[in-house]
Amino acid sequence: MKRSILAPLLWLAATAGGPVLADGGKLWATGGATNVEGTAGGGITPWAVIGSYAEEGQWGANVFATRVWLPDYRLDVAGVSAAYGNRVEFSYARQRFDLGSLVHKASLPENSLSQDVLGAKVKLFGDLIYGDIPQVSLGLEYKHQRDFLIPNWWARAATTTWKATSPPAG
Repeated sequence: MKRSILAPLLWLAATAGGPVLADGGKLWATGGATNVEGTAGGGITPWAVIGSYAEEGQWGANVFATRVWLPDYRLDVAGVSAAYGNRVEFSYARQRFDLGSLVHKASLPENSLSQDVLGAKVKLFGDLIYGDIPQVSLGLEYKHQRDFLIPNWWARAATTTWKATSPPAG
């Protein structure tokens, strides 16, 4: 019983009265959080924040690599982003989705899919922590499929199945 209460109390004591560690700029770790598409954020969702610790008049950059490894497949992502003045961000990521045992289970012609993701984001207004209104950004992502064999194979298989099971016209 004491052990289950002790850990949360220690965590609360360690974080409650300590410094924010922002040094007048961004909070620690907010400049380095990157999602799997290369933009600032976390997990699979882009955030409104701008990557890096760059402030007004400064350039900043992040480099990242992520691996998600499950029994049936694996996702490897690596990328880079650059930001200027905590206002604009440009990003690039290469994703490789290894299908592992799914190749044999689904009789796929290739064992992986790859794509490149290019991104751009502009901070419109607000601030993540310090402002009275939330931070709002506008961003774009362009995705380019590098391996077309599986999507083309899947499209042909779906079209063939659909034609075979569709009722005659008229």
